[in-house]
Amino acid sequence: MAFPNDVLSIATSQNWIAVGLHLFLSTIIGGIVLIVLLGIASRAWGESVKVENAFLMVLIVQVITVFGILGFVAPYLPIGGPVLTFLVWLGFTKAFFSQLKWIHALVIGVIGFALTFFVVPTLTSIALGFIPV
Repeated sequence: MAFPNDVLSIATSQNWIAVGLHLFLSTIIGGIVLIVLLGIASRAWGESVKVENAFLMVLIVQVITVFGILGFVAPYLPIGGPVLTFLVWLGFTKAFFSQLKWIHALVIGVIGFALTFFVVPTLTSIALGFIPV
């Protein structure tokens, strides 16, 4: 879970441009990953999924996760951060893609949660390496 700690350490060092850039890049990369994931899942399950709000959902989840849940809950309850992050992913997946069945929203929530903690930070760090901050 290096991603939230890195962002919060950047924020406490008063480099808010870097935080905004990190949030912007993680939203774009997370949105692209979510669109690909939903495309694969909709073909496999035969459901019609409208992906036009994928970027908005990822942005809201990133803001809530980084500045809301993990910033206030994680210092007091170590397992609470990941559990609440997963619940946020599940809730917003079902809210933004209401045409998904609950079991499919659960699968997308689990995979989206895993991608948020492992794939998106790696890709964002690679992209940030090319941008001087």
